[in-house]
Amino acid sequence: MPDILAIMTTYHCPQDGTRSAVSALTWRCPVCHGPWDLDFTPAPGLALNALSGRANSLWRYEEILPLSAPSVSLGEGRTPLVPLTDTVSAKLDHLMPTLSLKDRGAVMLAELARRLKPDRVVA
Repeated sequence: MPDILAIMTTYHCPQDGTRSAVSALTWRCPVCHGPWDLDFTPAPGLALNALSGRANSLWRYEEILPLSAPSVSLGEGRTPLVPLTDTVSAKLDHLMPTLSLKDRGAVMLAELARRLKPDRVVA
């Protein structure tokens, strides 16, 4: 899969349709001040047998993620899915490295920031 920096050239505001170049390094729309969405269409699904033998992290699914060939990881992902009833299961994301489901998104953001090389990152 091509890297997102090669295929994604714009951010998109879902509230008002404003677009901005990825190189602008802004975190919100200048018109409505809402957060940007990535202008990204994921690749088709991934076969389960393709996952065999891969690392137990978010990056095992890199073909369908917006970034590939990562160098940043906290060991996020692969949290247990526990059945609650016959039709409902719960994902135990409190078992992530920082005890939060936000680890998946944070590692993608950290990897994108590493590649874009901004002067600073505010977290």
